[in-house]
Amino acid sequence: MAIETRTVHAVATLARIDLDRLDPARVQGMVEQLSRVIGWVEQLSSVDTSDIEPTAHPVDLAMRLRDDVAVPGPGADVILRNAPHSDGSSFLVPQVVEEDTDA
Repeated sequence: MAIETRTVHAVATLARIDLDRLDPARVQGMVEQLSRVIGWVEQLSSVDTSDIEPTAHPVDLAMRLRDDVAVPGPGADVILRNAPHSDGSSFLVPQVVEEDTDA
């Protein structure tokens, strides 16, 4: 299927691409590339797939799932163990926003 330049402009508009800023030779190259892609899709469409069962994945995989069991999280001492600064129950971070003293 041959694609016309106006079709490429319509697709570019949908994709929010400004073709007017491009060299006309580059736009023509896009026309040719899009024509080739459409040709490949047409070629794939000619393949008889009536005996092929639809699949979600090319390999039949069985998902191994573990039981959904609630477990307690680590305590604050474990979480804060690698913190550069803490007060024992919270992370301490440097102040990055100055206080407004005029208010």
